[in-house]
Amino acid sequence: MAPRSNHENLSLSTEDEHRVRDVERLARDGAAGVGPLIELLADPSWGVRRAVVSALARIGDPAVARLVESL
Repeated sequence: MAPRSNHENLSLSTEDEHRVRDVERLARDGAAGVGPLIELLADPSWGVRRAVVSALARIGDPAVARLVESL
């Protein structure tokens, strides 16, 4: 059996899992979800922030201008 990578041993709290599901819901909204997703980049959970980055990447170009504005 192959050894597990370090990230496979990490887990999210129930609250974090709920927020990650919220991130996925916002991602399905496409450009309309970009604003709330950008706000979630400040979430204290690494797992939520990682989900947000992935969601914004999937949304693509519609997220870019809003991301630049937020900087």
